[in-house]
Amino acid sequence: MSMFTSILTFAVMLAAFLLAFVLHELAHGWVAYKLGDLTAREQGRLTLNPFKHVGLVPSLVLPVLTYLLLGFVLAAGKAVPVNSLNFKSARWGMALVAVAGPLMNVVLAVFFLVVLVCLHTPQEIWDLAGSGLSSWSTLQLFLIASYLYNVILALFNLLPIPPLDGSHILAAVLPGKLRRLMYTRGFQIGGFVLILVCLYLGWFQSLIGFIFT
Repeated sequence: MSMFTSILTFAVMLAAFLLAFVLHELAHGWVAYKLGDLTAREQGRLTLNPFKHVGLVPSLVLPVLTYLLLGFVLAAGKAVPVNSLNFKSARWGMALVAVAGPLMNVVLAVFFLVVLVCLHTPQEIWDLAGSGLSSWSTLQLFLIASYLYNVILALFNLLPIPPLDGSHILAAVLPGKLRRLMYTRGFQIGGFVLILVCLYLGWFQSLIGFIFT
């Protein structure tokens, strides 16, 4: 693979990833806004500008650490600011805001899969999946990468581990004491450590490998 092809491949995959995570975060902010919380809008987060959704730790420090320690890159966007006190029901408002991100990724994954199916026969898609990146066109690479990134983001964020979206959804159905425990700093840090441990043990990689195959 030539240097130009490598750079183009990286750029296309980066564009697919940015689209997936920017729309994921935008969905959080938009639902919060519709439920009465103006925090995301006031902080300029209701935008498609990717730089507004980049955070120091999730977007810069985390990918460097995971690459050095685990051998692969894990990155995320800066969490959209939400003030649950602005919701009629803080409990269910947070759950709706949380589910909006993964739901957006599911919708996008279905969209890109439909486009792939419209452009190729099932056999052609199967052959593409089994071939190398060098045999894909730029459009094919973008469509496949967009589909995979959105599926991965949706599944990963639905895990009920703080601070992932799934933990906010789970918190909505927990009793008061347990729900408040989910939002304590210690529980959030513990969840982050658990995510790194799962990555180190290869559990998430196995899930991603299943999706790719």
